[in-house]
Amino acid sequence: MGSLPLLSPYYTLLLKLPSILADIATSFLLYKLAKNYFSLEISILIGAFYTFNPAILINSAVWDQVDSFFTLIIVSAIVLLSEKKMGLATVMFTSAVLMKPQGIIFLPVIFFELIRQKSMKSWIKVVLSGLFTAIVIVLPFSWNMNGLWIFKLFSSTLGEYPYASVNAFNFFSLLGKNFVSDAGTVLGISYHSWGMLSIVLITAVSWVLYIKGKTRNILQ
Repeated sequence: MGSLPLLSPYYTLLLKLPSILADIATSFLLYKLAKNYFSLEISILIGAFYTFNPAILINSAVWDQVDSFFTLIIVSAIVLLSEKKMGLATVMFTSAVLMKPQGIIFLPVIFFELIRQKSMKSWIKVVLSGLFTAIVIVLPFSWNMNGLWIFKLFSSTLGEYPYASVNAFNFFSLLGKNFVSDAGTVLGISYHSWGMLSIVLITAVSWVLYIKGKTRNILQ
């Protein structure tokens, strides 16, 4: 029994190691993706920026959260999408959404590509890939559950955090609004509405950048 305390640092390391490895894998994927558009030096810098980002280090190496795997799945989906692998990209996007409902905000990316391609075949591939992935992931957890349980779970999950911020490294936290009700207001607009407006604005800007990025060299 006296030797157990000596094992605790290794036990802690084993708990944190999967998240740390996921961060390293994400960094490599970002480097790989950046190398298609930028110089080797800038690509390495982009990967290093993610690896040594304080928010990333705190979230995985300190807090041991699973967000590292969520991010890895999202980045993998984007890399696959950039390689024209729509089916596999859809599998990853669907997996991310089922892992964390917040993944829904990344779905416009694949929607943008579908609009750009204007191909019914691509739409069918995406729909079938998404449905198949959802069934494979959800079915094992559906025994003794009613048919709508997954929808109820998602709706309850999305409503669990009625706060401006919950231990997130974002603008609201900088304003000291951590665990402050999202019904509070700034300039007469609630924090919740500001968040929704930000998502809509970022999605619109992303659409413009996506279209321009497909029609000209990103370095110009």
